[in-house]
Amino acid sequence: MLGSFMNANDSNLADGVLRNSITSLETVVEAIPVSQILVNGSFLDQSQFSISNGLPQLSSGLGLWEWRVQPVWSDLQRDVARVRQARAGCVPMDPDGSCLFYYPLYGGDFSDLGPNDLALVITDEDEAQGEFGVFKYPGLSLSPHGLRVSTNKVYCLPNRAVPREQVSSTGIGFPSSLNSAFCLEFQVWLSLDSFFYLRWLADADLGLSPSDPYQDVFLRHNKLFSRWADGEGNAGSAESSHPVQEERWVSIAVQKNPGSNQVRIFHDGVLRLTAEADTPVTNLDMLQFVTDGEVVVRELSLRSVAPLPVVPFTPGPVSYASSIGDTQKRWNSYMLG
Repeated sequence: MLGSFMNANDSNLADGVLRNSITSLETVVEAIPVSQILVNGSFLDQSQFSISNGLPQLSSGLGLWEWRVQPVWSDLQRDVARVRQARAGCVPMDPDGSCLFYYPLYGGDFSDLGPNDLALVITDEDEAQGEFGVFKYPGLSLSPHGLRVSTNKVYCLPNRAVPREQVSSTGIGFPSSLNSAFCLEFQVWLSLDSFFYLRWLADADLGLSPSDPYQDVFLRHNKLFSRWADGEGNAGSAESSHPVQEERWVSIAVQKNPGSNQVRIFHDGVLRLTAEADTPVTNLDMLQFVTDGEVVVRELSLRSVAPLPVVPFTPGPVSYASSIGDTQKRWNSYMLG
């Protein structure tokens, strides 16, 4: 290495001084520790680094190049702060790959954050309805807290671009056969002396004709029950003994696990009801929201998994109520750890 620095006119003394200086420099360089990175509480040797979502830029104040890192929205993780913001109605949770639809219903907005971009619609009473109905957007909600549902039925029609394109077929909704799973969730505010039910049907036409099975979850003061029928005279219901309070937010989850046609209905995080229809709904082709008064719905979600417990964590009922905590804040199963 010294030969590359030597000059023919240099003296042996100068060469010796240069040799000693280079030797000292090599010693200093060898003593420099390897760069490290902190991983799971421990430092690991890492001589090279890679930065994603970053751009090099010249800092005029520091006189050096620096990285300007800009995380993308999907880099935001589900942590305590993110859940806190979602529960306060500031930033909704980002749904995962199990999402079929998710309507946070913030500030009267009806956007679906799921991959299918479905719309909530009502019938257009200015048009002849025909077999499948003619639908339109429900207009602006007068409630900043969610979707205000009054005497008009509100519909969700899976795997369709309604109302941009009107319904023309049935049986193309989300699967709910024996080996399928789903978890349907919502929060609802019941006004005094009102009722609300959410019904799922296997046929997207407006009328209940033979072989059109349906099932629903029905709420009213002091009542929570599920009803079912198949359009051919076979019907039934199951009722919870736990009362439903009015003028407060109530969290409802309806879960079907794979391998069974039974649905489990959770009220504020506690399993209150199990129901199995005589003729199961094997295709979620239409969902209806019906009330006789003024109710508000928010955190409406449908997932293709069964994330809620089916056995108790501790002696007592099956429950995840401790994860919900304050039932008057927003909640959905994406907030579970």
